[in-house]
Amino acid sequence: MMIYFLKGILIGIIFGIPVGVVGILTIKRSVTYGTTAGMISGIGCSIADLFYSCISIFSFTMLSNFILRYQNIIRFIGSILIIIMGIGIVNKKQEMIYKKADVSKMISFFTSSFAGASSWPGEGAASSAREADSGFSPCAEAASSC
Repeated sequence: MMIYFLKGILIGIIFGIPVGVVGILTIKRSVTYGTTAGMISGIGCSIADLFYSCISIFSFTMLSNFILRYQNIIRFIGSILIIIMGIGIVNKKQEMIYKKADVSKMISFFTSSFAGASSWPGEGAASSAREADSGFSPCAEAASSC
């Protein structure tokens, strides 16, 4: 019985690790600006994932076709955005002091996380496909609320 518990904890830790540039950005903001900034960045990324999940679930073909038609431009703009953010991170001297982030900074955290997560159209569709393949359904967990 204890082995199943330990395996469950290990699986939870593995699946809880943020993957990708936006996940690393969220961790960096949590360390630099505190928990609230990390939560706001995570919410921005989650809403971008929710956006792509809604596209795949409700079959918004017009928007999907637009994204597919211009995916190279969207990816190019997203790449430039991520390169600029990376250069800024590398060139900035790191401080281990928590900074106070005001409301405008929190809005900036949200929008940049949302833009970074939504600039890769394949990622939203891929995560939706992974959820469908795994049998995961948000409604399965809380059937009474769906």
